[in-house]
Amino acid sequence: MEKTHSKNLMSLLYILGLSIPLFLTSCGPSVPEASPDMVQIKVMERLWTAHVRGLFLVDDQIAWASGSRGHFMRCIDGTSWTFDTIPGYSHLDFRDIHAFDAENALVMASGIEGIILRTSDGGATWSEVYANRNDDVFLDGMDFQGDHGYCYGDPINGKPLLIESNDAGHTWVEKSPDALPTMLDNEAGFAASGTGLQLIQNQIFIATGGGETARVFRSTDGNSFQIAETNMLSEEGCGIFSISFKDTKTGVAVGGCYIDSSRAEGNCAITSDGGKSWKEINQKNPNGYRSCVAHSAKADFFLACGRTGIDFSADNGNTWTQLSDDGYFTCTLGEKTGWMMGRNGKLAKLTW
Repeated sequence: MEKTHSKNLMSLLYILGLSIPLFLTSCGPSVPEASPDMVQIKVMERLWTAHVRGLFLVDDQIAWASGSRGHFMRCIDGTSWTFDTIPGYSHLDFRDIHAFDAENALVMASGIEGIILRTSDGGATWSEVYANRNDDVFLDGMDFQGDHGYCYGDPINGKPLLIESNDAGHTWVEKSPDALPTMLDNEAGFAASGTGLQLIQNQIFIATGGGETARVFRSTDGNSFQIAETNMLSEEGCGIFSISFKDTKTGVAVGGCYIDSSRAEGNCAITSDGGKSWKEINQKNPNGYRSCVAHSAKADFFLACGRTGIDFSADNGNTWTQLSDDGYFTCTLGEKTGWMMGRNGKLAKLTW
């Protein structure tokens, strides 16, 4: 009897030992699988008339944006925006912005002058931290990881312009052209949303187009680069306009041809090996030219936008679902919210 009782007790304890962890696991919080239905788009009232291509989300409360005619915008409560024009720079188109918090931000001008301005007081005042007024200069985009960042521009004498900052954009140093890849004929970057460059875990990725092949340059130090070719469309006005990596291995490139926004051919490619190779997505791809792609780390999905609509992918860019045919130039995603902006002050808030 004692042996039987002991055996039954041991069996009960064994079952309980298995059941308790399973019970605790099943009661823990679960993250819902991302789906197109989860994303809600709310078109907001237009507050300014500038075209906006620069957009950066610090967190779900703090966001900055920049645009034509010297405009910048700031949101510090997750909902409402203020805007102003930077004195002395109303002739410039600020096509990229990077913010560190609610007070510190950088804006980058594309076009007739290569200018980067910095504010440390929420936009009340701005100072010029980089200026290149060479006739050939055209800045395309910038990105930071902590205080370390890069900004790139179209080629000068066959080499891309690349400048580096190690102090949150207070000062910049131009990289030697000898360290940079030789560009193809007509190859350049695109400043459609300032997102053709990404810095992630000390790796830098730079996207191009316009030449014979759309390519991605990658480097771990900014001094030596490896080059990967893609099958994305590349000719005049066509190429890679935006890249977004969710980690050092998994990334998405979007673009196409801004001259023909409805053309969906060769507008998306993905990588799973850190940009060494790229797979063209030619079925269930975004529905037309796309100027920006972004990733939500919390919800784990990609969003792409352009003149002909907005697309969603929950499988690392392998398949896309169109959310809307409403056009936007740029997008940014946080943990639970995001923003899109575009022509003549057009803006929308995303929630999920």
